[in-house]
Amino acid sequence: MHATMDGGRSALVMVTIRSNSTAFSNLNSNTNGTNADTGATLPGYTQRIIIGILLGNIIFLTVFGNCLVISAVVCFRRLRSVTNYFVVSLAVADMTVAVFVMPYSLLFEIYGEWRFGWVFCYFWISCDVTCCTASILHLCVISLDRYLAITGPLSYHRRMSKLRAVTMIVGVWICSIAISFLPIFLGWFADHSQMDLYTDSANCGLYVNKIYAVISSAMSFYIPLVVMLCVYFKIFRIAQSQAREIHRLEKSVDFSSGPNDLRFGRKSRKFKKDIKAIRTLGTLMGLFCVSWLPFFLMYLIMPFCSSCNFPATLVSAITWLGYINSSINPCIYTLLNRDFRIAFRKLVTCNALVNALQSEHSSNQAALGKSAIKGDSSIEERQNLRDMSPHLVIRAKSNINGHSSHIRKNVAFEHADTDI
Repeated sequence: MHATMDGGRSALVMVTIRSNSTAFSNLNSNTNGTNADTGATLPGYTQRIIIGILLGNIIFLTVFGNCLVISAVVCFRRLRSVTNYFVVSLAVADMTVAVFVMPYSLLFEIYGEWRFGWVFCYFWISCDVTCCTASILHLCVISLDRYLAITGPLSYHRRMSKLRAVTMIVGVWICSIAISFLPIFLGWFADHSQMDLYTDSANCGLYVNKIYAVISSAMSFYIPLVVMLCVYFKIFRIAQSQAREIHRLEKSVDFSSGPNDLRFGRKSRKFKKDIKAIRTLGTLMGLFCVSWLPFFLMYLIMPFCSSCNFPATLVSAITWLGYINSSINPCIYTLLNRDFRIAFRKLVTCNALVNALQSEHSSNQAALGKSAIKGDSSIEERQNLRDMSPHLVIRAKSNINGHSSHIRKNVAFEHADTDI
């Protein structure tokens, strides 16, 4: 999204970037509804090179980082959780910003004019609005997903199945497209008099009336933001209560190997994992608010304040602050999520093929575990068991020798989970 102000039209906000000596637009008012000519010139060759390198690196890091997120979830079984389905879709939205929005915004700033026609201008702005809306709606859905996970862990997998997650993702994208492509291409976002401003083929901006400004900002940002704040506040209160309960139980539980202790240990580990996920996603949400709240405040003020004149440097900084958010998410995964950190390290060091082979090998080992459950103790399988890790060899051999069915089931189950 891009923003500037045209004071000659009440209830009008021009969402655009126009290049001048600072590589961004001046926000000037005049009676003709166009930017006043201040005599400013385009950035010099050196300035253009600096701008291109700086913003080009941001674009590259956004593409590279979100590719890592998508590849990590696809390649590593341990990351294929329902929550990470939403994370992948969020990464796709950020990738779309980097591929379809940021490069043309960079060219727009460097050349000072739009060179791709009004049809692609509409498409460009629609992609911008769509991806911004999709990002915050994904974070909203993720917060609801974590709320279900921490408040109802026993019923979570039933209530949040993979099919339901995919349905919610599709719904997020449909809502995002409906609020951007539909009103923009059908002309609902502007009055008839405002449509005349698009006769300037060198200009690309979104001229919106008050109604569209209020509705779009509410649906894209303010309503989801309120939902997320309420949900995370409830999650925080519940997490505090459960943490006190677990701390109390830890003091009263002895260190015997009874089944109650095992269940308590699994519950404690799951709770700590949920807390880490909540901390990561909460950080993402906080950074998203810091990145986009200034823009949406400006976006909502402009149609109602024809005399407001935002400095061009401020507009450019606020706009690209929102764009930079698309490159922040992979950094947060690296810093706060151990599983993603391990996956990123393997992908960056070109271990993707090795991981695939290990995954195939793990599948074969899981099959051997199932054969062991059936009591098949052939020489070939015993040879394969020697290739397993030591603790799996001990447990698998105990299966072959006829241990209890509970232990037999755990062999295949726990071994299948060892593949990251």
